[in-house]
Amino acid sequence: MMLKTIRIIRRFFDGTSGATAVEYAIMLMLIAGACIVTLQLLGNETTGLWFNNSNQIHEVMDEARQ
Repeated sequence: MMLKTIRIIRRFFDGTSGATAVEYAIMLMLIAGACIVTLQLLGNETTGLWFNNSNQIHEVMDEARQ
């Protein structure tokens, strides 16, 4: 099993596959970068939503105590 995996990896990087591997690596980096930026933006948005919900819950609880 291990020998078969090594053969597949060697075949992948032999010949012109190296250029293809670099292209795939670049695409992967771009996709990962887009995912990171998206998660950061969504993280900021959801933080604001949770903060607003928390404030509203506290306001309701304060009104209920009075």
